[in-house]
Amino acid sequence: MSDSEGYLGWNGVRKLAKKLGYDWFDVCDILWKTKHHKQPSYSEILLFSVIRKNLIRIEKGKHLRDVYGNLIRRNVGEEDVHYAIRVDLDLFKKNHKIKKQWKNDPNFFKSIRQKYENLYKRFPKEMNKHAAMME
Repeated sequence: MSDSEGYLGWNGVRKLAKKLGYDWFDVCDILWKTKHHKQPSYSEILLFSVIRKNLIRIEKGKHLRDVYGNLIRRNVGEEDVHYAIRVDLDLFKKNHKIKKQWKNDPNFFKSIRQKYENLYKRFPKEMNKHAAMME
């Protein structure tokens, strides 16, 4: 019997943690931090700071341009966040890892918006700093 065979399932995790000097709460904390609350990469924060930059420009009443410098007009009744994402849509389609079938789906905007809101809620200071540098 090898060393790893005695540590199968949750009871095995509990035994291994006890053998290594950890309690069950330490194990749960490690799982939470590594699987549920992953830290975003620097490039993710930088990418989603583009939305923040666009929203700041919208609040100031300025027109938005895409990555190629073309002026993008706002559609009638379009929400600020949707407009901010649509302006740099090519940037997100090229750089953000998402399921391939969502790239032409209306849920694409929803997934980008939710990711932005989640990141902005957790890291507002960093995103505002990068958005200000892009201005």
